[in-house]
Amino acid sequence: MKLALGTVQFGMDYGVSNVKGQVLLDEAKSIVECAQKAKINTLDTAYLYGSSEAVLGEILTGFTANVFKIITKLPAVKDEKITRATIAELGQNFNQSLVRLKKDNVYGLLLHSSKDFFLNGGRALKDFLFALKEQGKVEKIGISVYSPDELEQALEFLDSTIDIVQLPLNIFDQRFLHTGWLTKLRDQNIEVHTRSLFLQGLLLLPIEKCKATFHAVTTHLQLYDRFLKHFNLSALECNLGFIKSISSITKVLIGVTSVKELDEIIKIYHEHQATVSYSELSSTDLTLIDPRMWK
Repeated sequence: MKLALGTVQFGMDYGVSNVKGQVLLDEAKSIVECAQKAKINTLDTAYLYGSSEAVLGEILTGFTANVFKIITKLPAVKDEKITRATIAELGQNFNQSLVRLKKDNVYGLLLHSSKDFFLNGGRALKDFLFALKEQGKVEKIGISVYSPDELEQALEFLDSTIDIVQLPLNIFDQRFLHTGWLTKLRDQNIEVHTRSLFLQGLLLLPIEKCKATFHAVTTHLQLYDRFLKHFNLSALECNLGFIKSISSITKVLIGVTSVKELDEIIKIYHEHQATVSYSELSSTDLTLIDPRMWK
């Protein structure tokens, strides 16, 4: 199963379309149970996702050990350069993640910001990650990136010795697909984990609800709306069909706020096959495709 469960909503109010706020513990447990039944075996979290790690730690005590692969992320470095104190703090952050998750080790550990490698002393950060892998505290190490340029610079610095790259990919943001990076990563045996499939829920909202906030990119939103109507597709069918059509992806992160949402996604994922080309929906407008640019 390529679908993986993103759990940021377990720890905080997240997503432009999220009207329910942070997922309550009982619902989060039901979501994880639903994921396990659907053979979703990867859970994604992060040190900075509020109480997400602690919630997962509480929930997973009721499951057979290692039924899920856990991936978490270190916070971005706050300092202007990386010192011994910086590495010590990151070590404390990771140990706290393990305590919260109630785990001795995790499947994956990602750097939330690959740009930290290029700070003064960045090689010590690389050594720190590889040391955790050698100690058996993480099985695979990786990076989270936002653009093809950032990915290229990071891989050059790391000599392509990482195991996982997490990157944004959706019908609006097709940069990593069009630049050939998805194929390149697969050919280097690097796992490709995509995020932002629904662009924080924007791609699932009716266009009328988007115009006020995204008035500068209304033309592209209207193009998307016409596309759905022309091919008689629901938003879920369109977006899941797009991601299923790309064979070089290892995992697709999805975030939900209820079992009902997850059930619907799983059902459509299994039943719907892509029969159209999505290239016309691609955009390079960062005010649309990069949530960090949203006001």
